[in-house]
Amino acid sequence: MIDFEECVREGYLRKIPPSVKQAEDQLKKSEMLLEEAKKSIGIKAPSTAVMAAYTAVLDAARAVLFRDGFREKSHVCCQISGSKIFRKTGYFSHCSV
Repeated sequence: MIDFEECVREGYLRKIPPSVKQAEDQLKKSEMLLEEAKKSIGIKAPSTAVMAAYTAVLDAARAVLFRDGFREKSHVCCQISGSKIFRKTGYFSHCSV
C-alpha cells in the first residue's frame, strides 16, 4: 500500500511554498460545493449530491495541503495525507483509516 512518503517520492504530492491564501480560497470552494450538495439532496438528485460532496471533501483536504506546502496530483495521495494529519492530531483516532 502506498504511503505519504511514497506519494512525495513519486511526485503525487509536490512540495510548494505554504500558502494561507490558497488554503482559504480552496476552503471557500469547498463550502460552495457543500451547499450545492445540500441543494441537490433537496431536489432529489442524489448522484449530483454525492459528486459535489466528494469534491467538497477533496477541496477541504487540498486546503490543508496548501497550508502545509503541498499540491496533490492524486486523489489517493490527498486521502493518505489527510489520514496522516488526522492520526497525528488524534482526530478520528477510533477509525482505522
